[in-house]
Amino acid sequence: MKILVAYNSAHGSTQSIAERIEERIRQGNIGDTTLSTISKALSVEDFDVLVLGSAIHYQGWLKEAQAFVKRSSSYLHDNPKPTWAFSVGMPPDSGVASEEKVLEKWLRKYVTLRGHKLFQGEYKESDFNGCFKLLLRCFGGKFEDRRNWSQIDEWADSIVQELRVDQQATADN
Repeated sequence: MKILVAYNSAHGSTQSIAERIEERIRQGNIGDTTLSTISKALSVEDFDVLVLGSAIHYQGWLKEAQAFVKRSSSYLHDNPKPTWAFSVGMPPDSGVASEEKVLEKWLRKYVTLRGHKLFQGEYKESDFNGCFKLLLRCFGGKFEDRRNWSQIDEWADSIVQELRVDQQATADN
């Protein structure tokens, strides 16, 4: 089984989460994993399982990630594959569930998903200009690392478990 973990990252937070997800799936020994940034050259046709992720800007995936999902949707419609997606942003705790639903609804217009998860990311002051820093502080925001590694591990491990069930069902037939 060939498993793709592909992502688009703006400042590195999404990349670090994608790397962690790929590592957990690889440690599950259920197939060969590939970690890649999303690019025009990347094709879903070469993989059996997809785990796609993107940073969130303005409550949506980054443009290149959106284009990749749209470009792949026709092929995936005709050739369904087990697919999961994750998004990485910094919504306030009270807004995580609603933002997760908005993102998942958009993704499901193009891809049949087994699951989607919105993870909190990291804001580093060095990644932003003065205007954004001021705006963030005015609205009570903070520069902080809100990645929850145990939550990320648990989600990646659940993918491994689902794929094990699929493999067992295939073997039993």
